[in-house]
Amino acid sequence: MTSAFLAAHAHADTGGEHVVQLVIDDNVESARRRLMAALQKLDYLIVSDDPLLARYTPRAASRLTPSFTSFDLLNKSRKLTIGLRPFDAETTLATFDYTIVNSEGTGSYKAVLEREAEALVALAKLPLTETKCGRCGLEATGDSHFCRGCGVPLAHPEPTELVLLKFTAEARAVYMKMIYGGGLVLFPLLLLLVMFLSGEAYKMIPVIILFAAVGLFGASMMLSGLWLLHRMLITNRGDHKRLASTQRHDAPKTSSIILPQGIGTSITEGTTELLMLTRRVPDPVPVKRHEGTIKE
Repeated sequence: MTSAFLAAHAHADTGGEHVVQLVIDDNVESARRRLMAALQKLDYLIVSDDPLLARYTPRAASRLTPSFTSFDLLNKSRKLTIGLRPFDAETTLATFDYTIVNSEGTGSYKAVLEREAEALVALAKLPLTETKCGRCGLEATGDSHFCRGCGVPLAHPEPTELVLLKFTAEARAVYMKMIYGGGLVLFPLLLLLVMFLSGEAYKMIPVIILFAAVGLFGASMMLSGLWLLHRMLITNRGDHKRLASTQRHDAPKTSSIILPQGIGTSITEGTTELLMLTRRVPDPVPVKRHEGTIKE
């Protein structure tokens, strides 16, 4: 089951809504079951299956840490309605209709939603059970969750679309932190500059303290964005090393193994050749000559 990106934008930009359409190479009922399993992997709560309606509530959302304080779109409450209809005889057109709660007034969230829709399709096309070990390539038999050859857990490799989703969401969070933090630093600085140039700054000391506090908050937000960017780079480098060390190796085919040459066609010939190879010719022993005494 593969996907092709058809349309990404809705006709009307309402701030917290976005529509993505993808083609799935499967019939409607099979695509519905696989998408429901993919939604559960991304911690969505399935409300209805026809139409397919799901809701995401961040785990960290509480009175002390509400979701609107985070710039990571994956940590925000959102609703997803997936409409499925036949595209042709063996494909299905899936329409992902997103509604985000407390979204920022920019269009940067659309790229994250498009990556999430692609990740859902990529998760949906994974087989339900792993049939081959990702390290040694040994075929899995029975209901075992571990490889009988090397002992590693049998698990599906993480799709590239899912890694791209996480990277896009974190990059957007860094972008929003830098934009908002920079605005909170520059705006108070401009106001303070105007106040000092007017010569009446000493009359508004409480306002100066307030502007300084706002500027410090903006600077801390920018530093938080830089730290998140640093963590992104370190984490992605570790993921590349991990993927390189656990890449899939196919088991060699026995039909392609080259047998050693010179093997006899029968046991007797092989034994004879072995005796001839192991027979050793004794080395010549040097004869020592001693001069004798001639008696008359």
